[in-house]
Amino acid sequence: MGARHLGVRGRRTVTARRRAFGLCNAALVEKERRLISERTRAALLAKKERGEPLGNRTNLLDAQEKVRATNRANADAFAANVLPIVREIMPLARRTLGPSLPP
Repeated sequence: MGARHLGVRGRRTVTARRRAFGLCNAALVEKERRLISERTRAALLAKKERGEPLGNRTNLLDAQEKVRATNRANADAFAANVLPIVREIMPLARRTLGPSLPP
């Protein structure tokens, strides 16, 4: 079989050969990831230089409206959380700052 041996508490430990294979494999995967990234960047730059539009514009307006609706909902939720605090400290602020505060 292989050069397997038992480690602490009977667990199998990774042999040096398996560890080296894993490290080599990880290095190759990292290199391939870097190459894919470089090719993608080069292709996008070339497309941009040719004046071609980038991205998927088929549902752009729908996506923008969804983002606006999400932002609006988040802002309303934040305001609902902050409003009680503002109402609580407003009397103190009026006494301290006086007439410069709006009613």
